[in-house]
Amino acid sequence: MRKWRDLIKPRDKWTSNELSLFSTHSNQQISELTGRDLTSIGDRRLLENLRRNGWLNKS
Repeated sequence: MRKWRDLIKPRDKWTSNELSLFSTHSNQQISELTGRDLTSIGDRRLLENLRRNGWLNKS
């Protein structure tokens, strides 16, 4: 099982505009708009959901 820290690679920077797409677009639509691969988008969406729900811990 991967740790949440492994979901985002250091070089994988997201703009606030890209992150805002999660509330209104599917992963496929985000991929078409940004050119990012679906795996990267899915990982980032999962991380944002974990953050939003307060399920991340510092361990």
